[in-house]
Amino acid sequence: MSSTERFSGDDDFRSMKANYVKNQADSALKSGNARDAYIKYTECLNLVPKKYEQLHVIYSNRSLAYAKARKFELALTDAEKACELQPGWHKAWWRKAAALKALRQYNEALEALRTSYSYMSEKGSSNEEEYRRAVKDTTRLMTREQVADFIISELREYESKGLIAPPSTQTISKQAKREAMFCHIKSWQSMAPPFAKDFVGLVTKWTFEPMSVTIAYLMRASMFHEAICFSQAIADCQAALSRMNQFTAESDESIEKTVAHGPTSKKPPIEVMTFRVRSLAWYIQGLAYEGAKRGCPKEAKDPVKAAKCFKIAANLDHDGNDE
Repeated sequence: MSSTERFSGDDDFRSMKANYVKNQADSALKSGNARDAYIKYTECLNLVPKKYEQLHVIYSNRSLAYAKARKFELALTDAEKACELQPGWHKAWWRKAAALKALRQYNEALEALRTSYSYMSEKGSSNEEEYRRAVKDTTRLMTREQVADFIISELREYESKGLIAPPSTQTISKQAKREAMFCHIKSWQSMAPPFAKDFVGLVTKWTFEPMSVTIAYLMRASMFHEAICFSQAIADCQAALSRMNQFTAESDESIEKTVAHGPTSKKPPIEVMTFRVRSLAWYIQGLAYEGAKRGCPKEAKDPVKAAKCFKIAANLDHDGNDE
């Protein structure tokens, strides 16, 4: 017998034994015995030859066993190994997302869920609902700072791909961006009841359907407005309006906001208001021209232009005409 045949036979024997141990591990996992499961999967990994076809499955299953045993760091390590071995396998990325969520790394978890969904071959309604539920459950746990990080990361990606132009008149540090976006989110939710988290719906939507270029410009304009960088906020609003003039579909977009009315109001206690994107562009631009937020110097103010912008925004809410 040649050495090649001998090694091939050894590999076959090791594979058979590994399959036997893997079946034991699978049974332990199904019965809820996570500790026995990850011990058996480890034994299996020590047995399998390097070219074992199911290696990524073992790492994925051990990741699940570790997660059930609340060993989330180990679960993440195994999930990442499964992704490395089989990068196009959606379940490996799903395991990674679960581990990241347990470690409270929610932005990274959302990115892993997005990748997992992109690799799933059968995108039926039930599968899509499962992913949307996972994304929503993850987003609900995010702090405002983490939501801010998510949006800033999306904007950075848009800039790197050339979808939106980089800031042309003003720029701020990474930390300043985070603080400004946090303030924007807080301001947006200031009139909402405690249970309302409008950005949960927005982040869930943007995880599967990337925000439009128009929305991206307006998100960045809002951030720069909060950072008292009014000239850049105005530039971004004008870029959004120019974009909407070219792409009608983006011009027809809207954003919902949950508002709580006081007890003396004639309106319902809780109201979901819809804001047209074009109206928002003029409104944010008006705020920037107004320049009165948080002690901005008087020379930065232009009340005439601000009034014009607010008037156009109000007209859009009634008849859709920005003239």
